[in-house]
Formats: sequence, structure tokens, C-alpha cells
Amino acid sequence: MKKKIFIFFLVLAGVILNLFSFKDDLYTELIVNTHNNVDFTDIYIIYSNINYSKIKSYTLTSSKPKVSNKTFVPYSEGFIPNAAYRQYKKAFLQNNEDFSMMFQDYYESGDFVYFAFPGDLSSFRVLNRTTDEIKQLIIDESTHLSPMYVSHMQQVGDQLIILAGQAHAYNALIYTVDLPTLKVTSSKQLETHPSALGGTHFTLTSDGIALFIAGDKLQVYNPFTDVESFIPLPFTTTGVISQAHTTLVYGEQDGVLYTSVLDASFNLSPMHTARFPSSSCKLIDLSIKGNTLFIATVDPLGLRFRNYISGYDLSTGQLTYCLGIEDASPFMLMAIE
Repeated sequence: MKKKIFIFFLVLAGVILNLFSFKDDLYTELIVNTHNNVDFTDIYIIYSNINYSKIKSYTLTSSKPKVSNKTFVPYSEGFIPNAAYRQYKKAFLQNNEDFSMMFQDYYESGDFVYFAFPGDLSSFRVLNRTTDEIKQLIIDESTHLSPMYVSHMQQVGDQLIILAGQAHAYNALIYTVDLPTLKVTSSKQLETHPSALGGTHFTLTSDGIALFIAGDKLQVYNPFTDVESFIPLPFTTTGVISQAHTTLVYGEQDGVLYTSVLDASFNLSPMHTARFPSSSCKLIDLSIKGNTLFIATVDPLGLRFRNYISGYDLSTGQLTYCLGIEDASPFMLMAIE
């Protein structure tokens, strides 16, 4: 009898351990792969438990995810490689500056890393990762300052464009910084539409142009000329993303993804529609790699798989890749990087 009780508790302990451990080898099924030349270089999918105390990353391949040796830690807008986080934290501590995972955003460019911390622009910091020196921005008294949430930065030549949402207001704050001097040369408080609430609702292009969802239009602001304009949208837009030299507006509704690419002249390509792998799928995250739009979705009903990673050809809207991934509860797919 004692032996049976011992075996029972041993099995129970194994079940509990399995529940709170992370399976390295997730069961997956390749559903679609129409183009063997899809580029999977540096595409990561990131899982985490609910309190972000354990994070696991996978590299994406043409057949299935592979466990990555690259580890990540969370920050306000996403995930940062652990090695970079440790390096930056060490530099801040050496300069008697506070550093935590709660910085709003960071942007790496050459030898410099730009950090936005909670508060207004006075909390902004610039790290020279060659010398580990940290500097502040030079801000005139005439510069408009308000509590804000920075979600996008873009270097254009010797200038850095900072895009933030003003706290408790339907306004964006756009700053231009002269990088050789770190002087803030211009600031703009721009009224935005109530539909532009978060970081996925606005972006900066590679040329530093700010874009915002504005109901049935796309609001465009050029910080170099201080000119504002609007572009009609062909569908209800839920997000806008700009990576490398590709800018995409997209909409998600009833299991259908609507997409249109914005070119350098601010013309929208013909609208493409594509169905999610399941009608009950919801969008988690998306990333652009070359001419492929990768999206991560969750199926709350989980009739076949809990998660899907899908790839769409940006030129045609065609589904070129789809991978179903089993439920990894209590861990969740959080991001595709």
C-alpha cells in the first residue's frame, strides 16, 4: 500500500513538473509551404509564461521551430536579447544611472543606443556602446514637454526622429534631434484621431515620416517640412507597420487579413485579402522579412492548433507558408521578432 501511495505521488509530482516546465520540442505540422525560397533568417518566435519569469525563443525554419540559444528579457514594448540587456544595464550602472526592464523603447544605430524611459523627453538617454558613456539630450525651454509613451525612433542622416503618444490626450509628440550635438531642434504636438491609441496604430517610415491611423484615412506628417496630409484607406485599418523600407497598413476582421503596401510616393498598392488558418484566429504579432509578411496568431478555440505562424507574399497577398503549433500551456506565444 505504501508503495502504491509513493508511486501515486511520484506520478503526481511528474504531472505538476510537466505542467510548469516548457517543452523544447513543440509538436508542429507544416500546413502550407509553396515557396522554398522564403527567407527565415533571424526570425524568432518567443514564448513566455504569464509573469514573464521564463522566456523561450525559437528560430523559424521551413519545416518547424528550432530551439534557439538566444535568450530574451521583456521590456515595455517587447523583448530584448539578454546579452544586450546585460551590457546596457552594466553601462548605466557604471554611469550611476537607473536601468530596468520598464524602459519604453530602445533603438540601436551604429555605435549608439537610444533609450526612452517613462516621463517626458528629459528622461531620454543616449548610450555610446563603444565607450559606455551616457548622455542626455539638450532641450531648450521653448520645447514642448509632456508625459508621453515613446514607441518609435528612426535615424535619418544625422537626425533622430522620436515619435510618442502624449499621455491622456489624442496627441502625438514628434521630436527631431541633431545627433552630432544631441540638441532637440524641433518639436511638434500633433492632434491625432481617437483610433490612433497605441504603438501599432502609428509608425515611422525609414525616411522619418510619421503615419497614423485616422479612422478611414491614414494621417501623414513630415517632420522635416512640418506638412500634414491624409490618404483614404480602402478598408478598416487596425495597424500600420514599417520595417526596413517596407510600410504596410493592415486590418483584421472576422478571420480575414486585409493588407496594402505604401510606396515611397505614398501610394497604396491594391488591397489583398487572406484568410487566417482558422476563422477563430486572432492576431498576436507580425513582422516583415524581405517580401514576406510573417504573422503569429492564436486560435482561442484550438480545434486543431493553438497557434499558427503564417507567411504572406506582400506582392500578391498569397499565403506561402503556414505552420500549426500545439498548445504549450501555461506558456503562450507572445511575439514574432
